[in-house]
Amino acid sequence: MNSALEAKYRRALRWYPRSWRLKYGDAMLGTLLEIADDDGRTTPTREELADLAVSGLQIRLSAHLSAKARELAATVALVTGLAFSVTYFLFHAWSPWASATEALNDPSYVGFGAFVNPGVLETALWLVACCCACSRLRRLFRASMMTIAALPIVLLLVERATHPNWFGPSTVTLVFFSALALMTFLGTPRPQMVPFGFAVALTGWMIEYVRIGALDRVDAHSLVSEQLLWQITVLSAEAAPIFSVALLTSAMLSLTGRRTAAQVILVSMVPWMVAYTVESVSISGPGLIGSVVLDVLTGGILLVVTAHVARLFGVRHDRAQVS
Repeated sequence: MNSALEAKYRRALRWYPRSWRLKYGDAMLGTLLEIADDDGRTTPTREELADLAVSGLQIRLSAHLSAKARELAATVALVTGLAFSVTYFLFHAWSPWASATEALNDPSYVGFGAFVNPGVLETALWLVACCCACSRLRRLFRASMMTIAALPIVLLLVERATHPNWFGPSTVTLVFFSALALMTFLGTPRPQMVPFGFAVALTGWMIEYVRIGALDRVDAHSLVSEQLLWQITVLSAEAAPIFSVALLTSAMLSLTGRRTAAQVILVSMVPWMVAYTVESVSISGPGLIGSVVLDVLTGGILLVVTAHVARLFGVRHDRAQVS
């Protein structure tokens, strides 16, 4: 037996909870070593390590999020990211109705090939990820999502290298995409729900663009401002009440025993809260972080208290499943 290989697998299995390792760890280790021996390998593959990390984290999360909630949250993240990437492509990365040179009025402007900016890469990756999810190509789907999650780092480095001649995507857009991509690792999206979910999400984004008046300014001299989009979407007077209503709805659903729905709503708020925080800090400075943290803690305390009240009155919750 290769002791070095065994040690590497044991380290990889630390992603799993200790209770799980005590019950299943030896059997899993034996299977991994047997497969490696059959393949003639002396080290774990990258795919194995990635699968162990994701599966281990999912099992750790299963103590707090049911398997159904994780699958639904991952599906929401996928359709939201795909719909926004398509909308972003139409209004920001492509804008076939507008001349970027005229709209930006900047002689130093350099586009991304036939497009206004590299945001088209995000759209392409989300489309690939969606096809992989619907085709149940799990590893390719995860690889696509890892690429989407890492892409903001690359593009932000490019932004710094080319500043001030950078025309998007904005930091908040990139972070929002990254947060959605990471959210898909909570579970496996449900392929049968993707087409309908995408249609609903795309309709929602189009309605939002109508609301902010973007469609009224479609002409050769106008590109839709990303700053305008995020300021109206997540910093408007309606945003805070919407977050509050979502928290209260999640708490009430939890109180009435609908734990899965409560968890999906709560988890789905995270990318929006991240976008809210990034945009707020970019405008108001780091001093606003304390207020955001306080809001999140208040929401967390509210949900914990609600869960305890539900148990006190004997409300039956959905049982968490371990996948």
